[in-house]
Order: sequence, then structure tokens, then C-alpha cells
Amino acid sequence: MAGRRSLGVGSQAFCCVLRYTLRAAGRRLLEVPADVTVKSDVALVVERAKAEFERIDVLVNNAGVVGIHELEIYPEEALIGSWR
Repeated sequence: MAGRRSLGVGSQAFCCVLRYTLRAAGRRLLEVPADVTVKSDVALVVERAKAEFERIDVLVNNAGVVGIHELEIYPEEALIGSWR
């Protein structure tokens, strides 16, 4: 879970519920304060996730508003602009 705020994503209450739900299901959670519009932050999230979990099967960015493009030809500037 990555978010711009040091609490993680969204409100503290949301984070607490998510932590509890995942741990109750026997899952692990990695929290990394990051801004997905900053390449070095994204790299840090990926590095920390690989270090913690050894690999990444799925990486989801659930932030911003994205236009419609095929992912392979999506302009990087447009993608980053949608997160600002």
C-alpha cells in the first residue's frame, strides 16, 4: 500500500481496517509512503515490495483519472498527468 501521506492511503481509519482485515486473513501488508507521480518513489515501492515479498505478481495503481489508451502505447506524460 503506497500513499503520499505517512499514514498510508486515505484516512487512518481506512488503513486500520485494511491492516486488520488482511492480517485476520493471514496476509501481509507493506506500507510505503510514496507519490506515484515521482519516478524515484515508484522505484522505491517496487524495490521494497520485492525485498519483502520476493516478487510482484500484480501491481495496481488505484489513483487518479485515466483516459482511454492501449497500455502499450499510453503516453507516459499523460499517465503521470492523470495522477496529479
